[in-house]
Amino acid sequence: AGLLELFGMGLVRMIETRYQAVSTKLLVRKNGPNKRNN
Repeated sequence: AGLLELFGMGLVRMIETRYQAVSTKLLVRKNGPNKRNN
């Protein structure tokens, strides 16, 4: 594996983890208040 491939894989993993964290935060924001209010 070349240096570019390793760098690309690391970048993809970073983006995936950040996307998962953001999506979970959005899901918590959407579901949390709605369940409490309803």
